[in-house]
Amino acid sequence: MRWEPSGRMEDFRRGCLACRARFSFWGGQLHAVFDSESEEQTLSLGRKLGGFLSRGDVVGIKGELGAGKSVLVRGICEGLGIKQRTRSPSFTFMNRYRGPVDVYHIDLYRIGDPGDLATLGWEEVVYGEAITLIEWAEKLAPFLPPVSIEVDIEVTGEETREIRLAAVAERQKSIIEDVLMTCEQDDERDTGDTRD
Repeated sequence: MRWEPSGRMEDFRRGCLACRARFSFWGGQLHAVFDSESEEQTLSLGRKLGGFLSRGDVVGIKGELGAGKSVLVRGICEGLGIKQRTRSPSFTFMNRYRGPVDVYHIDLYRIGDPGDLATLGWEEVVYGEAITLIEWAEKLAPFLPPVSIEVDIEVTGEETREIRLAAVAERQKSIIEDVLMTCEQDDERDTGDTRD
């Protein structure tokens, strides 16, 4: 079945005040952009995204050092019901968090040569039954499954970030649509706006 924007996406045109979200569709990809004004807003977006992920999902996260990749991962894990403290595995390459669905958190910051990845066993994880979250995903880009959700975090100010989500596969597009709709529902609760 081919993904088509649902009727609720048509109603989304005005965007959200609370998360300043907007979306576009081109080149077969759904693109959503969220403006975050604080670490808490980035955590909140991560929680929303985590609430829609399931076994086998892969999220590739890009952004410069200090952009908030680990903050987003922490939010995703909270949204998945992970109780364990999350921390960036910069020196260990990979952490596993146990919960209702296990999560592998991979950090490729210290990987210099993509050839080094072959010895690390990443394929068993990425193509396994757990949810996989990959920081510095651009280093693994040619090898990521096409069913990945791509996240790009751009620093726009001292506390502000532009967080872009993109997906090609139908199920992942639906996940992004669900996140957008959750933001709009939060916005309606915050402003009292319940327009149909």
